[in-house]
Amino acid sequence: SLHDERYPVPMGFEGLRGRVTQVVPRLLDASNLLSGKTHIHLIGNGGMVNHLREGFAALGMAGECVTQEIYFNHKLKATPAEVSDLVDILKAPVEQSQAWSGAET
Repeated sequence: SLHDERYPVPMGFEGLRGRVTQVVPRLLDASNLLSGKTHIHLIGNGGMVNHLREGFAALGMAGECVTQEIYFNHKLKATPAEVSDLVDILKAPVEQSQAWSGAET
């Protein structure tokens, strides 16, 4: 769910919300990922990291362009259907442009 009472969204927040595996792929351009000039460093929950890494590999992104740091759930893997859905999202046209101000990091 995108709404969780434990983590209230500040009043007026208009930024991205949701699971990384659902939100971020919609912002990525497959041609950039496949160019060999893009590097992605995945950090966090093994489920998220493995899901995205497997999706990038299935898309055809070079393995050396994806690095990772997994903090927990090391062995959790995405299902073939989840990987296939992710590849479909990555192949689709970018849904929205996101300008980063630097305040996000």
